[in-house]
Amino acid sequence: MESTYKVSDNALNDFVAECAEIIQRVTEQLGKLESGNGSPEVIDDLYRSIHTLKGSSQLFGFKDLGDLAHALETSLDPLRKGAQVLVPGLTEVIYQCLDLIEKIVRSIQSREPLDYNPQLEILIPALI
Repeated sequence: MESTYKVSDNALNDFVAECAEIIQRVTEQLGKLESGNGSPEVIDDLYRSIHTLKGSSQLFGFKDLGDLAHALETSLDPLRKGAQVLVPGLTEVIYQCLDLIEKIVRSIQSREPLDYNPQLEILIPALI
């Protein structure tokens, strides 16, 4: 994935490191939710982590990654508002999104192209 902006190597490395931390945090937060800890704090942490990923992706010009994070954020909003509980189908889609995010971030880091559009076309509608 190419950035729509010229990004220095140092900034790109910081972005990749931040993404790795976010992916780890989101995975941990999902595990807590799956084990029955659906506290508002855990849900808010999960939402904020995805929100940060969205913002960073957009800041660095990685539109597709930002769009995927936005769809994730949108799918989590009803949980934050208490209008929905986490269902296994949503959890599975979120994990699939995390897998794709990891692939995209590795592609960004290595500057190797990745054809992820078929997966985006399936996952984004599944979230919204």
